Amino acid sequence: MERLQKFFLLFGRKCCFYSDYMNNEEIKAEGENSEEVSHSKIFNEDAESEKNEAILKITVLESNNIQQGKVFCIYPNGLKENENVKTKDRCIYASLYQMEDGKAVNDMLLTQRRKGRARKDFVVQHKGNDYYIKSIDQGLGTYISLAYPFALVIGKIYIISIGNIHMAVSIENNTRQRIFIQVVDGPNKNDKFRFLPRDSPIYIGRLSDCKIKLDDNCLSKYHCYMIYNERWFIQDGDGKNMSTNGTWMFVEEFCKVYHGMIFKVGETLMRADVKN
Repeated sequence: MERLQKFFLLFGRKCCFYSDYMNNEEIKAEGENSEEVSHSKIFNEDAESEKNEAILKITVLESNNIQQGKVFCIYPNGLKENENVKTKDRCIYASLYQMEDGKAVNDMLLTQRRKGRARKDFVVQHKGNDYYIKSIDQGLGTYISLAYPFALVIGKIYIISIGNIHMAVSIENNTRQRIFIQVVDGPNKNDKFRFLPRDSPIYIGRLSDCKIKLDDNCLSKYHCYMIYNERWFIQDGDGKNMSTNGTWMFVEEFCKVYHGMIFKVGETLMRADVKN
């Protein structure tokens, strides 16, 4: 996570992850009154049945320490399994440990083999009839899989992770809509690339015919690509097949959770399913 913070400093501000989440007044600024950060309400199954609101199920797909197939059921007023906390922010916090100084800190426990102890890794919030997920700076970093085309927004910076490489991707705020890619960590560090819409599609991978060829054996031959169709999109794979290790985007701002979303935190891979 420290490396990501350095990336943000490199660009003079935090990167942005675009979503339709607005008016986030319910979440306190990180680091502000950290001992009083609120958590989910006590779960009330009868009340939820009457409301008939969406349920978010998070399933562990791969992990060194969490049982594969373990399911966390999140309702609008809290985590079903957790009856330790009583607040009204409709948030679920996840990390390594649950209690600190006798106070509940997290709702979902993600046991990780790592140095140090992160207070929080990510937060899930219910708003309207949708759920949103966001990485928390104190943690390992939360990334979502770009299994589907993702539209890039002008003026925002996205941190993309492929293999052992992190890239900062942005679109210049002018009529040319030139896309700018900089390798900020890993092999080919500090390499920079700029492309105009007429250069589309832009393939990234190990092969010499990729417009961005990177020296990382963890990448697929054609690992991911960017294409322009009235706006820029990025997607994993070559348009026909997915890459072996995936293309991941750091969730620095709240992102709406969709059914079947794959995301990872450290060594834990999870799938989110939304049930109405």
